[in-house]
Parts: sequence; structure tokens; C-alpha cells
Amino acid sequence: MKNCSPFLLLAAFALFNLGRNLHFQNRLINYISSLSLLIYIIHENVLVRTYLRPYLCQRIYEVFGHDYILCIVLLFAAAFFLVSLVVSIIYQQTIQRYIHHITPMLLQRIKNIYKKYESFVFKVH
Repeated sequence: MKNCSPFLLLAAFALFNLGRNLHFQNRLINYISSLSLLIYIIHENVLVRTYLRPYLCQRIYEVFGHDYILCIVLLFAAAFFLVSLVVSIIYQQTIQRYIHHITPMLLQRIKNIYKKYESFVFKVH
């Protein structure tokens, strides 16, 4: 089944134009949006993706089975989002300030070490 209808394409452009002209502000949505990269990093962390999520899915299956799988999956996704949101808020309010302060100094040290290494390598050869 393909959706190649020109009417669907026109409807999509019309809906895009309607949405483009809407302007609203919501502080909560903007705040959560500012945390979206942190939420993604926490959610798709290699350890979380490889070990924690499969473990939790297995435990949920063992406890509830597949009787209400759609509800369980939606609740699991919402809970995982909320946990990622809380962890990202905690990170932003505590550690991120220090990281932003330390990072430029570390970058400068790494650049200096690299420059020494680079000059050593090119002098030898």
C-alpha cells in the first residue's frame, strides 16, 4: 500500500502551513525541550540500552505476562521517560555547571599535549 495521492501531499502542506503560523509559549514544554538532548543521552546510553531495558522488559513479562501488552508498553515508555527526565533535571541543576566550567580547561590541556606530541612526531621524521 502506497500513499502517493496528490491530495495527501496537498493536505500535508496545508497542515504544515497551519502549524507554522501557530505561535504559543509554554514554560514547562520549553524547559522539557531544553532537556531533550540529556533525556536522549540517558535513554540511549549503551549500558541502559544493552542491560537495563532488556532486564526490565523481562521482569515485566515475568510479572504481568502478555495479557495487557499495549498498556504495559505504554506505561513502561512513560515511566522510562519520567525517570530520564528526573535524572536529566538533577544533572542539569547540579553537575552540569561544574562540567561547563572544567571543560574549557581540560580542552586546553588536551590541545597542549597534542601539540607537544605533534611537534615530537614531525621532528623525528
